[in-house]
Amino acid sequence: LEEAQISAEELAEGYTYWKNILSKFDRKKHLPPVDIKAGKAWAKGTFKTALENISEEFFHSNRRNENIFFLGASMLTLAKISGSNESIMAWVHTGRNTAQERRLMGLMLEEIPIYWKFENNILVKDFLDRLEGKINTDMKYRRSLGMIYSEGLEDDCATFIFQKNILNEHVMIGDTAAQIIDMPPNEISAAENSLDIQVVAGEDGIYYLILDYDAGRFSEQSMKKFAALFDENVALLKMRCESPLL
Repeated sequence: LEEAQISAEELAEGYTYWKNILSKFDRKKHLPPVDIKAGKAWAKGTFKTALENISEEFFHSNRRNENIFFLGASMLTLAKISGSNESIMAWVHTGRNTAQERRLMGLMLEEIPIYWKFENNILVKDFLDRLEGKINTDMKYRRSLGMIYSEGLEDDCATFIFQKNILNEHVMIGDTAAQIIDMPPNEISAAENSLDIQVVAGEDGIYYLILDYDAGRFSEQSMKKFAALFDENVALLKMRCESPLL
């Protein structure tokens, strides 16, 4: 009922906002270089590794937001690996901002497009602060994402998601260990995205990078290269908060 009361003018303004961002998207500028020329139209590949240059202790000792920190690392890695000075991708939001939304059951995930142009002299801490400010601005237009989904305007973008404690084999309900069983895969289990960048915080205090990628375009070796560069950028963001980013 609340969403039905949003005016057509407000939805159109948001649609224009997102469309302007996504109109700049270019596979050659905003994705890793394609290194498989004769692959299938789409094929699922997965690469997982532990991040060596950061642990939960870093976030315990400062006020940095994990989601924004790793989103920033993702955008920086995409820019560097493609030889560009900008990133266009999407990040996954829970879809719950208000008390009313938090009371609703079920999945409400949203993929929110984001654009960033890197400047040579920006400090790391300013980059992360301004990235957070940009996210807050973008969130004002989240109700207009339906039109973006219906037209598939961000389907080829890389996507980032940060999650916690999803690698467990069971979860305790009272004194009972309930086993976690994955849904069997089928043709509609997941969108056929070009590259999904997942950072998962494990119960062991270690962060894991999981890349779900189009193996019809990218080789496992290229994903290993992406993961290594991602870890380097995590170290840069962590250690050089008072230094220039680039």
